[in-house]
Amino acid sequence: MVSPLERPEIAHAIIAASGDGAAISSTDLRVTWANERAHELLRARAGSLVGRHLYSFLTAEDLSRPKADWRSFHDGALRHVPMQARNDLFLTRDDTTQASFVIGASRLADDTVLLLFNEFEGRAEVEQRAEGLARRYQDLFQSIPVAVWEIDMRGLEGWLASLPCEPLETAAYLQAHPKQVVDHLDLLDVRAVNRAGLAQLEAQSAASEDVSKAMMGGARLDTLGGFATQFQAVRTRTRSIVTEGVAGTGSGGHFFTEVHQFIPDGPDGPDLSRVIVTLIDTTRAKETEVALGTAIEARDRLITSVAHELRTPLTVVTGLLQLLRESPGRLEESDILRLVETATSEAEDLNHLIDDLLTYSRIDTSDWRISPRPTDLRPLIEQTTVRGEDGQRLALDINGEADCFADPRRVRQIVRNLATNSVRYGGPTVRVDLWCDESAHVEWRDNGAATADMERIFEPFHQAHSRPSQPSSLGLGLTISRGLADAMGGSLAHRRENGWTVFELILPRGSAPPPG
Repeated sequence: MVSPLERPEIAHAIIAASGDGAAISSTDLRVTWANERAHELLRARAGSLVGRHLYSFLTAEDLSRPKADWRSFHDGALRHVPMQARNDLFLTRDDTTQASFVIGASRLADDTVLLLFNEFEGRAEVEQRAEGLARRYQDLFQSIPVAVWEIDMRGLEGWLASLPCEPLETAAYLQAHPKQVVDHLDLLDVRAVNRAGLAQLEAQSAASEDVSKAMMGGARLDTLGGFATQFQAVRTRTRSIVTEGVAGTGSGGHFFTEVHQFIPDGPDGPDLSRVIVTLIDTTRAKETEVALGTAIEARDRLITSVAHELRTPLTVVTGLLQLLRESPGRLEESDILRLVETATSEAEDLNHLIDDLLTYSRIDTSDWRISPRPTDLRPLIEQTTVRGEDGQRLALDINGEADCFADPRRVRQIVRNLATNSVRYGGPTVRVDLWCDESAHVEWRDNGAATADMERIFEPFHQAHSRPSQPSSLGLGLTISRGLADAMGGSLAHRRENGWTVFELILPRGSAPPPG
């Protein structure tokens, strides 16, 4: 029985009903027959396609780079190239316009070729819109000011499934075994990373090898970001998580980070092939948090110290005044003078303490209120009154002369703090050496014990050591003294020298204001 498809009229009817253009070419690729639809699609006059070479319809690009299936068909390795395979080409029509066509081909028994083709309507517009959307996405992706990554995490599935813990215990297990995280980071396939991410990672370029090199270079046991929590989310298919950690950079640095991970939905559930990870650098926020904690701690220590320091002289002054009030007639004049002198000394200490507190309150603003003028240092130091443990004024062995251009009130405050430091922590002998060169020098020496960390004595609230017979101090005197010296264009340093504790105060000379 003859197949209906072998009857020419039925074959023509099928081609006509399909709405496709049809043409037959000879073995030398010239058109021997084309239907009416083929002429319409190629905007050719009726019958004008016959005799045309097939290459006359193709663009130069398609001729120079033919697709693999068409090359195989041309070489005879394939007998059919079905239209369903989307073998689309740009063809040049007779009016010189170009359009995209879906083309199928079959080699007939006599090696002639039957071509079926149809225009892919709107393809150019669709492609333009797709390209525009892709550009907009890339522009948006690259302009985001925080690091954004697109990562294929499917490679983690086998390893995570083999871990000896329940899925919800994955993060805890990996935190306890961080080396396993480092050893399996190469399973992450970074698909894309924006400019902020490259800068954060310190990668040389967006090339995959540079990104991988930088990522592995920053992977250390102490800088694993939030990988443990991220990997648990992958294992449990948790769509969205936020975690914190410390991430490494390609140069070996690190930064605090807040990690946002999002696993999008796919046709069959969570799509691990395009996981979006955002890294927000929180280093500055962490530093602010630490600074705030330090400030709060300093405030609490200051309040505690101030309360104690204020109470000590106030208690003495109050007790002495009460004694004088209750025993006016039973005290000798010498006793009254001694009590008044003691009360006055305690009141002076209280006034000095308040002066230090007011000065320290301006330490962060550098508002020291400096009023420099020519100052003779020796009489200023001789007039400094600080009493020792026995209530007697501290004896100073002063040698030499020096003049400076500084604020005498602030210099006096520095000297008083140095004297107080010697009384509290120094030895019984205090010697002050003065001299001048380009600057004025004051070397304050006592034979007290050495301090383990010489620079720490200038930190607020630091106390080198204490004596049972002395009340605790605020630990602000030397901090304030160094700040005042700097504000006047000088300096204050500390050293040990041949069994002596030495503070060297350097102040400017001349009649011009100090630098700054």
